Amino acid sequence: LQRSVSVEKLDTFTCPVFIDLTRLPVEATPGDFFTHLVLRTIESCKATIDGFPINPLEENRCVTVEDFSSRILSITGSAGNVDLTILFLIDESERVLGERFPRGFQDNLFAILYGSELAAQAKIGMVFAGAQQLFVFSEDDTSPIGSRAAYHYIQNFSKDDVGVLVKN
Repeated sequence: LQRSVSVEKLDTFTCPVFIDLTRLPVEATPGDFFTHLVLRTIESCKATIDGFPINPLEENRCVTVEDFSSRILSITGSAGNVDLTILFLIDESERVLGERFPRGFQDNLFAILYGSELAAQAKIGMVFAGAQQLFVFSEDDTSPIGSRAAYHYIQNFSKDDVGVLVKN
């Protein structure tokens, strides 16, 4: 969030969107998850893109993956001359893994990241962190996410080491 751009100027920009899943209620549903992502994306875009027109209070609740896709496309379309990439930094991932959310939820994440509906029209990345339970994404050999995702186990790196890792 140290850099900002303007809807008026031609630019490329990766907007980091920090998602703390402990902010979701215990009884949260996939719709709550997608709504939270949309609202936080709008907040991050408003904070970093001068002239970004969407107010988070105007957005309706996301019920389906299609709702989420539609709202993300609306957000990227509202960035004006900015070629926008949205990078979700998702902490406390265990909140959406396991028994709380259905197995189909992971398939929905796959569709968002790799499917033709949204992935072909918007640039989105997701970084999951904060839990040992992340192996759930790849424990099943048929997991669409596990078969395509790149994952790295990071332990006790200094800030300089993390910088080197990110550059590579």
